[in-house]
Amino acid sequence: MNWAEFAAVALDYSMVKPGIHRVCNHHLHTITMTLEHVIQLGYRRIGLAMQTDSDQRVDYCYRSGYLLYID
Repeated sequence: MNWAEFAAVALDYSMVKPGIHRVCNHHLHTITMTLEHVIQLGYRRIGLAMQTDSDQRVDYCYRSGYLLYID
């Protein structure tokens, strides 16, 4: 298929080929913004639960942001 004839974009890092434009979430920024928000709401015992393969695909950015932010 000649992708040059189509307007296409990939979401996130899930698709390697064909090499088309992509839009991505900034995972570390997302987790730190979320933590700031729930802390401002008064939550104190904040946990993180997610599937390991989901975190692996984003180079452990969610877990890293969580561990760096939570005392």
